Amino acid sequence: MLNDWDGSLTIDEDNGTILSAMVGAGIKNEDNTFSGVLMGNVALADENIGNKTGLGLYGYHHGE
Repeated sequence: MLNDWDGSLTIDEDNGTILSAMVGAGIKNEDNTFSGVLMGNVALADENIGNKTGLGLYGYHHGE
């Protein structure tokens, strides 16, 4: 999930763009979980699918 992001991004000042593999918006809850949305190449961990990555828009509430 969010902790798997490697911090890399590309800034193109000539065209006014910032490119990143993942973008997130949300809050860190008191129990250290994330509530919000992630967009991009997101690391997924689920007992039914194993550890994979998925490209898309994902919503989380208290880490789930």
